[in-house]
Amino acid sequence: TINSTEGTLYFEGAALVNENLQRWISLSDGTHNNTIKLGILNSATEYKIAFDVRVGGVTQASSAYNFGAVAPTFKKVAVKYKQNDFALWIDGVEVATNTSGNVPLGLSELNFTRGNAAQNLFGKVKALAVFNEALTDSELECLTTI
Repeated sequence: TINSTEGTLYFEGAALVNENLQRWISLSDGTHNNTIKLGILNSATEYKIAFDVRVGGVTQASSAYNFGAVAPTFKKVAVKYKQNDFALWIDGVEVATNTSGNVPLGLSELNFTRGNAAQNLFGKVKALAVFNEALTDSELECLTTI
């Protein structure tokens, strides 16, 4: 069961490096319109780990951490979601927050895509978990610390 009102999506692993691609893991209702996504985005000059929350096709919360021109190796990453309370944690550090936005209702699927079978994650996964509550900062720090 996936909690649509709050939760935490956790990923430990690494994506394969290919330029100009986006790779996502998502909680969704089977569409791209209602999703909580955690992704690895890259181009020829920068690599980012990002999260994006959409309700009815409208972005509610979104942020990214830029690693610059160096591709990230294995990372422990979590995105916390709750009404007006979103955070991205990477390797024990809170790197981005957003304090405004709604969460999508009807989340029922965990996918290695952006929610609609596009932009698949190709990589190495050590762990993947969905928590039915928004973990506290101390829990997120502990969970994502290498």
